[in-house]
Amino acid sequence: DPLGENYDFIMANLTLNLCGPRRDEFLTKVYRALKPGGVFMAAGDGLTKEKTAPEASVISWLPSKLAGQDMSFDRETIADAALRVGFISTQIQMIDEPVIAAHGPTNLTLARKSG
Repeated sequence: DPLGENYDFIMANLTLNLCGPRRDEFLTKVYRALKPGGVFMAAGDGLTKEKTAPEASVISWLPSKLAGQDMSFDRETIADAALRVGFISTQIQMIDEPVIAAHGPTNLTLARKSG
């Protein structure tokens, strides 16, 4: 379904893991829904490419991985997908504060649509 249109800002909070192989399709909808110059922010996993760190995040994904449902992804996944679908820039920042990080460090990715 379409997401609407003419948004200045869209945020996805720890949900893009559910998109799996359709992540680019979802981000294309986000891109189309934003105004020129709009910003998309996604909070998600902060795993290394090898998916071996940070420890708290690896442990939080262990039950689903053991069940054969690996929905985790590395910290560059969202930024890479955003650039593929047309965003002009991305920025990644790791949040590792105990008050914020419910399941381990959280990776914030910002993606900007051209103005």
